[in-house]
Amino acid sequence: SSPSMITMDSLLSNDSTRRMVIRLWKEWDGSGIDIDHFTDAPEQLHLYLPQRNSNKMRVFRDFCFCTPRPKLTKQWGSAATCHIKTNIPKKSDIMYRILVEGYNYGVNAVVFSDVVGYTNRNWEQITDLEQYGWPSGWDSEMANDYAPGAAISQYYSTDGFLVVRLRAKSMFCMGFSVSAWMVFHGFGAGFPISASIHHQDDQL
Repeated sequence: SSPSMITMDSLLSNDSTRRMVIRLWKEWDGSGIDIDHFTDAPEQLHLYLPQRNSNKMRVFRDFCFCTPRPKLTKQWGSAATCHIKTNIPKKSDIMYRILVEGYNYGVNAVVFSDVVGYTNRNWEQITDLEQYGWPSGWDSEMANDYAPGAAISQYYSTDGFLVVRLRAKSMFCMGFSVSAWMVFHGFGAGFPISASIHHQDDQL
């Protein structure tokens, strides 16, 4: 959490003053004051104020769009690939859901896929979680294709950022938007996500 000048955690833990603290926080929150600054555990505030106005959680709808595929200078591979490189750093302890929606005319199908994940500070990879002690198949539902327009996956770039990858037999005249759910208390809630689009076969 960010450094606090005045914390009220001791008053919150006291039965005789807890109600007063919650009432004050509700009034301050309604006035637009970020009450995260008054506790050393902001990830717990939803337990007391579930409908916060100053909540940092954000859903970023359509924050990035597919760019035109470049003209061919060589033969494309057996499948077309598009990389969505985000600004979420590796090992940054951020949880997310990233959704891609659109239309791939190249295969005449809807694009509707998402990935979820957690950039754990101790993990070198975003998938293959068995090596970190999780049971077999723990990461099998982290990437989902709800329509046949593209197949989605994710990885870390060589310079240490989360990348979402789309693959299809063809991406001729494909268009899509990208949305993100940064709504996880204490794990990157409200992180100002951005991304760039890269059309190439190789990983970034």
